[in-house]
Amino acid sequence: MPIKILLADDHSIVRQGLRMFLNLDPELTVVGEAANGAEAVQLAEATAPDVILMDLLMPVMNGLEATAAIRGRLPNVAIIVLTSVLEDAAVSAVFRAGALGYLLKDTEADELRRAIKAAAAGQAQLSPQVAARLLMEAQAPESGEPFTDHESQVLRLTARGFSDQQIATELLVSEPAVRDTIRDILDKLRLANQAQAALLDFSNRLLDHPDPAALMNYLVQETQRLLHADACAVLLPDDRPGRLRFRAASGWRRDPVAAGLHMADEDDSGPGHAIRTRQPWQVRDLEADAPATSDADVWRAEGFRGHAVIPLLVESRTIGVLALDCRRPRWLTDDELGFLRLLANQAALVLEQARLQRAEAQQQDLEEDLAVARRIQLSLLPDGCPQIAGWEFAAAYQAARIVGGDLYDFIELPGAPPRLGLLIADVSGKGAAAALFMAHCRVIIRGAALSSAGPADTLSQANEQILLRNETSHFISAFYAVLDTASGRLTYANAGHNRPLWWRAATGAVEPLGSHGLVLGLAPALAVDERQVDLAPGDTVVLYTDGITEAINAHEELFDDERLTASLAAAGGRRPQAAVDAILAAVKAFSGDTPQADDYTLVALKRLPG
Repeated sequence: MPIKILLADDHSIVRQGLRMFLNLDPELTVVGEAANGAEAVQLAEATAPDVILMDLLMPVMNGLEATAAIRGRLPNVAIIVLTSVLEDAAVSAVFRAGALGYLLKDTEADELRRAIKAAAAGQAQLSPQVAARLLMEAQAPESGEPFTDHESQVLRLTARGFSDQQIATELLVSEPAVRDTIRDILDKLRLANQAQAALLDFSNRLLDHPDPAALMNYLVQETQRLLHADACAVLLPDDRPGRLRFRAASGWRRDPVAAGLHMADEDDSGPGHAIRTRQPWQVRDLEADAPATSDADVWRAEGFRGHAVIPLLVESRTIGVLALDCRRPRWLTDDELGFLRLLANQAALVLEQARLQRAEAQQQDLEEDLAVARRIQLSLLPDGCPQIAGWEFAAAYQAARIVGGDLYDFIELPGAPPRLGLLIADVSGKGAAAALFMAHCRVIIRGAALSSAGPADTLSQANEQILLRNETSHFISAFYAVLDTASGRLTYANAGHNRPLWWRAATGAVEPLGSHGLVLGLAPALAVDERQVDLAPGDTVVLYTDGITEAINAHEELFDDERLTASLAAAGGRRPQAAVDAILAAVKAFSGDTPQADDYTLVALKRLPG
């Protein structure tokens, strides 16, 4: 019966490559693939593999957490860490979590197949680099469980690349004895006492509390119980910088969470010291020792005497602190402090995982909101440009990732002479709310345009209707013009929008169309100037939104009005679509790889010569 293998790696190409060459061996079969640690835990329970190849750096739940969780639930599964990470902390941590092997991703294919088969038979697997790291750890002064001389010899030879058979020959022992020695080495790194067993149980139970509040409540209650303390609390950064707020507490007479208790994370406080140094801080007796810390009175008010603060660390980053208290003098031993740090680190990882999951859910909600906004926005844009004898039009809308509220429209007006309404607008805000407000404003402005006496009247009527129906804080800038396509006269009004640019064919000069009033939706009785220009044959007018002029480059410089004017001066003699393309190309060349922060919208109209 083939050995069943589960692959856990967040890179699909890695999983595909592993599956391909492993399935070439009739003694091996891949039964599942996981893209993160959480999926690995679920698939392990569903498929009951013999061996799991586990990457370390994965989203949602990392490989270390997944290894601990799987070993707690499926103790007979052999887990080989297969990763590109080779750090001292990672090496020892994976074996403490229960892994049977640690190999690097540059391991030869044949060697990896051999290692899988050996792991399925219960034999530990170490690459030479990993063995060297374990040997270095064993030789460190702070090492709590030094290896025997024989174990050190085996590690030393493994680090030099010796096979089990070569080590057996070198040390004059049997090959099974070498494998037993390696197992003994790993056993020293695994659960060797009751405290470590409690830690594994604690880690597994943490994973059963996905809700952050429930997780923190379990953390303080279980830590208080395991350390035989009178109280325990978790403090995390407040919304206001420089403050910590109690998020969970157990054993307190006055619940600090319900009371909204907080404290400054100053350097002279216990929590502040733990955060800055990333090291535990403790006082044997708050009464007798009377530490001169800014937070001492908070703990004394509860009758606490023995007091310890442990940083909650994720990698090298402190995300909060765990406070352990007793109502009698107490100094934690090195073993107790080490155990408490392990508890805190496990809890910190799960808290960080919960935070990332919340952030991912919020990001997903945002993406859905943006997708809705994008659909709304695109549905409101014209299908094409007007086809009118003697005139040519072009438009471009280039969406940013964060949807803005850009709008342009062509409105065929009734009556004679033949007239065309031209609208460009920009709603404040982003996302679906801004897009819905834009749709609302488009209907209002269109209705006003069809019934008003001119552009100024259109914008004034629209402002009144927007104010009557606006239940949001949004407002809208708008430029609206009426083009007499027979005479070439352009009558326009501007409500707080970017001033369009007029390229004059006779001189090649570019000038803005004057007038710049208040935006719509802020104040009643809007006063808007109405002006006129007569477009000569060959003249071009470009309408745009601020996404164009406020595009930035790597130096955080704006594209600005001056560059836009220069771009139109160079392209004004071209046909409208060519002019629009030239302006967008100039913006792109200026911005380079800097992400587009706002939508780009351009509308160009040209009176054709002759």
